[in-house]
Amino acid sequence: MEMEMEMEMRAVEDIEIGEDITPPLTPLSFALHDSLLSSHCSYCFSLLPPHPFPPLHFTPTFPHNPHHVLSSSSSYYCSPLCSTSDYPLHVSSAEPHLLHLLQSHPSTYPHGDSSDLRAALRLLHSLPATRPSARIAGLLTNHHKLLHHDDHHRIRDGARAMFLARKMRDEAPNVCSDNSSSVSPDDAVLEEAALCLVLTNAVEVQDKTGRTLGISVYGPSFCWINHSCSPNACYRFLVSPPPPPCSAEKTPLRIVPLAKEHK
Repeated sequence: MEMEMEMEMRAVEDIEIGEDITPPLTPLSFALHDSLLSSHCSYCFSLLPPHPFPPLHFTPTFPHNPHHVLSSSSSYYCSPLCSTSDYPLHVSSAEPHLLHLLQSHPSTYPHGDSSDLRAALRLLHSLPATRPSARIAGLLTNHHKLLHHDDHHRIRDGARAMFLARKMRDEAPNVCSDNSSSVSPDDAVLEEAALCLVLTNAVEVQDKTGRTLGISVYGPSFCWINHSCSPNACYRFLVSPPPPPCSAEKTPLRIVPLAKEHK
């Protein structure tokens, strides 16, 4: 009952049908599905032009072996703006190292698409240093609940792969050589929590035809709506290059949690 009260929302003003109830929201994390990495922009999810823009500025290397670089790009962009906006996070989060690991050692994560893992890596890198807890960035992780679910092997394997990718980023390329079995659950607790957060809170990003392009994780103000399962609410995505910051309209948040309204 306490959970239901926490999730219940109330409008702060009269809202007509079809009106926005939140301002445009920037995701905390996002990731294209694996099958679209070579055909869609890794930042705005738009279809790539005939001659896509490669990543700019720098190429991922390994600190203890600066001459070793990942053999091919794992992200493409539709414009220089998208490239410069996204690629530093792409590399710093260990996302390309994860893709390299899964390609060279498929048995590390034999569960198909890695977008959940990559979104979790991006989320971890974007947040301040944190410890595993019931909530990260204000979002429920459901960590312990999901580890008792039928899908717990996927979570364990995914967290180990994420841990190894981050270790590859920080140490050396040979870390990934069939070492996944040596990673204990205690080593990857933070990665497990981040992955569970993504599994709990991520939504599918679809284009106007309804095709699913990837996933995205938003902050608490969006998740209040999403988890309330309101049948008369929906959300939409802008799948196109980002507009200049000055062009964004200032739309206020027009709903609040019920408990906050009564304070």
